[in-house]
Amino acid sequence: ISGNNIAAEFPSLIASLDLRKMDISNNLFTGGFIDVFLLKNFRMTQIDCSNNALDTPIGESFYFLTKMESFHAEGNAISDIFPSTKFERLVKLVDFNVADNEMTGVFPDTMGSALPNLERFTIDNNGISGSLGDDFYLLSNLKRFSASENNISCCVDGLFYTGLENLEYFNLKNNIANGTLQGIDKLRNLKYLNVQNNSFYGHFPVNDFNQLIYM
Repeated sequence: ISGNNIAAEFPSLIASLDLRKMDISNNLFTGGFIDVFLLKNFRMTQIDCSNNALDTPIGESFYFLTKMESFHAEGNAISDIFPSTKFERLVKLVDFNVADNEMTGVFPDTMGSALPNLERFTIDNNGISGSLGDDFYLLSNLKRFSASENNISCCVDGLFYTGLENLEYFNLKNNIANGTLQGIDKLRNLKYLNVQNNSFYGHFPVNDFNQLIYM
C-alpha cells in the first residue's frame, strides 16, 4: 500500500495480520511499532515504513525478529534511544535505514561481530554518538555506510581498513570523528568517501586509488 495518502495510526490498520513482508512507505501513518504487533509478525523478513509520520520508539520486540533482512524507517520522526547491545539477534539483517529521525544514544560497539551479513547501514541526520566500535572492521560484507550529521566520535586507525574489502560508500560527514586516513587505499572497492567537517589528519594516499570517484 505504499505511495498513497493513507492516514491511520500504525499498526491499528493491520494489527490482525500475520505478515512476512510489509511496505507502507510514503503514506501518512502515525504512531509506531508496538510489541504485540511485532510478536505476532515474528516471521517478517522485510519492513518498509519510510516517509510517514511515525513518532514513537521502535519497540523492544523488533530486536527479536530474527528473520529480519531489511528494515527501512527513514524520513519519520521516531524518537528512540539507538540500541547499543541488541543487534546480535538480527543475524540475517542485510539492510538497515533509520535516517532522518530523532534517534539518540550510543552507536553499538559490537556491530561487527553481531551482524555478519550486513551490507547497507544508514543512520544520517539523527543524534547518535559514540565510537564505531573495535570490531567494526569485521563487517566484511558491508558495501554502504552512511552516518552523516550525528555526533560520532570514533578514532579511525589502520585496523579500521583491514576487513572492509567490499565497502563502496563511506559517509561520515559532519561528525566529531578523528584519526588517520592512511591505509584507506586498502579499500579497493571504495568509490565514495565523505568525511567533511571532522578532525582527520595525516597523509592521504593517492597512489593506486583510481576507483574513487567522489571525495
